[in-house]
Amino acid sequence: MSYAEWVELFEKFRNTNLDKDQLNYLLSLDNNPSIQERLTEKYSILLNDRLQLSVNKLISDLDIIFSDQNYMDFMLVSFRKEVDYILQMLQVKILTDESRNNIRSEIKNKVDEIMKIMDDKALEIDYTGVLSMMIKNNGIKWSWLYELRRDKRIFKEIFKS
Repeated sequence: MSYAEWVELFEKFRNTNLDKDQLNYLLSLDNNPSIQERLTEKYSILLNDRLQLSVNKLISDLDIIFSDQNYMDFMLVSFRKEVDYILQMLQVKILTDESRNNIRSEIKNKVDEIMKIMDDKALEIDYTGVLSMMIKNNGIKWSWLYELRRDKRIFKEIFKS
C-alpha cells in the first residue's frame, strides 16, 4: 500500500465505532519499510486521537455519571472496551516493537491518569467510597490484558502448525 492509502485508512479508523472486521483488515496488511517511519508517527497520532475521543466521552458527563451508578458502570465498561480496541490496534505490522511499547506505555499512563482523576472526583462526591470502589473494580487491568494477548498469540501459533 502507498502512503496515501495508509493515511486514508487511518482517517476511517479515527472516528469509527469498534469494528472487528476493519481491525482484522488493518492487522492483515503487510509492512512497507520505505514509509514505515512516517506511518508510525501518523499511527501514533491516530491512536492518541482515538484515546482522546473516548476520554472526552467518559469525562464529558461526570455529573451524570456520578449521579447514576448504572450509567457509571456502563460508561466505564465502554471506556474499557475502547481502550482494549486501541490496544488491539497496536498489533499492526507497521509498528516496530520499540514504537509499539512506547505507544502502549503512553496510553497506559494517560488511562491511569484519567482513572486517578475519576477516583479523586468520586471521593470528593461520595465519602462512603462506593463510587471509588466501582471505578477501581471497573478499571483496566494492564497485566491481565497483556497476558490475554500473549495467550491468544500462543494459542494461534499452536493451531497453525
